[in-house]
Amino acid sequence: MPKVAVFGQNSCTKRTKRVVFTKKALFLLLFIYTKVYLWNLTNYFNGNNGEVAMANEKKKKRTIALIACSGSKSLEEGSKKKIQAQKLYTGQTFELARDKGVKKFHCDDFYIISAKHHLLEKNKPTGWYNVQLKSSVIDHERKGKTKETNSQWAKKVLEQLKQKGFDLKKDLFIIFGGQNYYKNLIRHLNCRFFRFRPGQYSLTEEDLNLKYWEKSTNEGK
Repeated sequence: MPKVAVFGQNSCTKRTKRVVFTKKALFLLLFIYTKVYLWNLTNYFNGNNGEVAMANEKKKKRTIALIACSGSKSLEEGSKKKIQAQKLYTGQTFELARDKGVKKFHCDDFYIISAKHHLLEKNKPTGWYNVQLKSSVIDHERKGKTKETNSQWAKKVLEQLKQKGFDLKKDLFIIFGGQNYYKNLIRHLNCRFFRFRPGQYSLTEEDLNLKYWEKSTNEGK
């Protein structure tokens, strides 16, 4: 019996194979593209893509609160116990700055500027002490012995800020504290500070209004 030629069968088979091959190729390309994209995305967020991560980090400007310590403390005088630094101080200015000022000025974080410890991390275990910052640092635990001048104290605070990676000219610092705490810092920082009125010793909630806060001369330099 003679074979009957089926016209177009071979061409249809070839077209089907080409379609299948094309689909597989597209799927493979899509898979490779997705893997590369996810790899780059992971590296970006993990900081492995150094140039991109560092460039974005440099663009980011941080706002940091510097809150002055207070004479009044939650621990009894002479106590040997240590608690988180942010829970140690009970002065009006300190508590107002910690509870409302940090949020009011949209601060990314806050540190404590301490007469004894200089720059103090908020969660660092800290004990009771009686050291006062005036024109010099006065240690009342040692019969009023002078430890260092106010400018020497401020220099150490500035050095500690730089050690923690802050840019003193680009990052913004909000200083909550009296003149003895800010007078030797503001010349070296991009900051805002509140100049207490005569006879004023503590911040009030009304004082948190931005219009009352002065800028340092270093802003933007």
